[in-house]
Amino acid sequence: MAEYDYDELLNRAQNEVKDPEKTQKSRFEIPKADVYKEGNVTIINNLLTIAKKFNRDPDHLIKFLADKLGTSGKKKDEKASFKGSFSQNYINNRIKEYTETYLFCYECKSPDTRFVKVDDVKMLKCDACGARKSLQSVTK
Repeated sequence: MAEYDYDELLNRAQNEVKDPEKTQKSRFEIPKADVYKEGNVTIINNLLTIAKKFNRDPDHLIKFLADKLGTSGKKKDEKASFKGSFSQNYINNRIKEYTETYLFCYECKSPDTRFVKVDDVKMLKCDACGARKSLQSVTK
């Protein structure tokens, strides 16, 4: 049996193992909104697809966006429309804000979360780590 010294084995192991920080890609990517404008109305073509990917009620996402955009919004078929002219980048930033508040777990950053009610308090519960956080309601 060959004898190895600790430092030699450690260096060998470190060279064999890939750095997970550099190689690991997130399994969840936030979908980009497909946005276009008709006059003074901004339309998101794929809002229902985005809500489905988030496993959220589309009405909740529409209420959040309407509140953040400071306007009214409504759903029709796969689309959502908002009064006013907003850039695609601005809409995508608001959707990212939605994920930080209502999708990703505050502890483990997993997207595997759901809304639960505990004693009339709406909470975000993580299915991955079990963490719970109370949520502020979306107004409008």
